[in-house]
Amino acid sequence: MTLRSLLGAALGVALVAGEVSCVAYRGPRGVEAAIEREIGAELEREFGLKLGWTSTRLVGSLTRSDAGDEPLDLRDLTGIGVAVFAVPEGARPPRRLDARRLGLRGWETVIDVRDEGEQVLLLAKPRGGAIREMLAVVYDGEEVVLARLRGRLDRLIGRMLGAAEEDGARGARRALPVSEI
Repeated sequence: MTLRSLLGAALGVALVAGEVSCVAYRGPRGVEAAIEREIGAELEREFGLKLGWTSTRLVGSLTRSDAGDEPLDLRDLTGIGVAVFAVPEGARPPRRLDARRLGLRGWETVIDVRDEGEQVLLLAKPRGGAIREMLAVVYDGEEVVLARLRGRLDRLIGRMLGAAEEDGARGARRALPVSEI
């Protein structure tokens, strides 16, 4: 076996291993188990996707276009993770999901909306005076969605607020890179 074929095989194994971890994403460690304890049932993972720094950069470069469309702007993101779980029939609605109950230390609640057994929880993890991670936890009785963003999110939020001043909700939506995913 030549050095070139050995390097090619090693690269192939690394890509396959990376691909498997990308589609096996289950959310931040311990959150799935904490929600299962709250609802008294096992969640069934329907979908999971995680993009790290390299994957996020690759997707960002692939989505840029010279056409008139606005590109998917991922420059301030260094990672995206989404996991969707089915809630089995008979599961009880959680009393209240919060960062402490989910085992998430260092996270602060930004938004907590609850209505008739449904909940949307938006958490932020500040570092060095800036927001570097955000986690959305959505429970609607049928599904649980965990969406995690990493990067310079304070810049992203600033762009959204500036765009919202210019064009309202449409501007803010256009400034949010994952609104098109």
